[in-house]
Amino acid sequence: HGTGRFSVLHATKDGTWCINADTGKTQWAAKDGRGDIVVGHFLDKKTQAVVVRDEGVLHCYDHAGKKAWTHDTKLRGGDAYSHEMGRCDVDGDGLDEIFPNWQKLTMGLRGDGTVLWEDRTQRHHSDFVDYGDVDGDGRIEVIYDHEGCDAAKGPIYVVEPLTGKIKTRIDYRRQGVRHAQNIALGNFDKTTNGLEIAFCEKGSNIYLFDAAGKLVWKRPVPASLLSKGDWDGNGDEEILAFGLGANVDGMFSVWDGDGTRLYAISFLPSPYNRSRDAATYKKNLGGTWRAHATPGGHEGIRRQVDLDGNGRADVIMPFGEWHWGSDSILFLLEGQ
Repeated sequence: HGTGRFSVLHATKDGTWCINADTGKTQWAAKDGRGDIVVGHFLDKKTQAVVVRDEGVLHCYDHAGKKAWTHDTKLRGGDAYSHEMGRCDVDGDGLDEIFPNWQKLTMGLRGDGTVLWEDRTQRHHSDFVDYGDVDGDGRIEVIYDHEGCDAAKGPIYVVEPLTGKIKTRIDYRRQGVRHAQNIALGNFDKTTNGLEIAFCEKGSNIYLFDAAGKLVWKRPVPASLLSKGDWDGNGDEEILAFGLGANVDGMFSVWDGDGTRLYAISFLPSPYNRSRDAATYKKNLGGTWRAHATPGGHEGIRRQVDLDGNGRADVIMPFGEWHWGSDSILFLLEGQ
């Protein structure tokens, strides 16, 4: 609301809720929207608005919960399956643009709902959309996977954010990737111009590509999600890799821009040894072991912040039953 106090936005099967973060009281509720939420300065520079995805439809509400606009992509059924929606002020005018994707569409919109561009050439969906000055020209680009996830055909597109025009293609098929999963975009190598793209396939291997799409290095390591943060407090960003999810060992590791591993920790019980570790799991955690439980979290790992103000990234990592089970544990990690 622009008053200096935060609100909590929550989408349920019954709609979208805006809740006072101090009191827990409902400030407003809207019946539409049961998917992803993104909050930003879409309508004006003082207050923030909310964009909620409901399958193939986007709904925008102002700070008071009044609907500002609706955009229907005409995607239905499986075509409306979605993974990512983000926002970024790509042109520096103080208002955020919106970049969502679906199974067969990635697009850019102004905050007022005006469509900037559409990529309807996709047959699958992307597991990531990110933003940054990739080539070092002083302008922000949008980066997304054209044929991602288990299709694993790529390529990764680096595009002009207001037009969707492709500037660079990063072809990861040469590396034999079976399931494209996630990226972290950052200035990991200070000796080169622009940003590097850390990329992982689900369950194994981290790759680092330069701004032109050239492979810099590859490391075999369990990884499903990537992020970035200043792990050691030296002012430089490191690559944070999370081997979490179905059939993936619970592992967290930190990598420097030259491919040096700075830190790693493995969380047990492993998904591959659930029966053997059942007794230990129950004894140590005091919980009830369920045969179908799959240790390993999902999503929720996107960026790191310095929670305690000591100059290092703090990481909150889930570990427990697949898809946010009630027996999940949260670990708070920090270097060293």
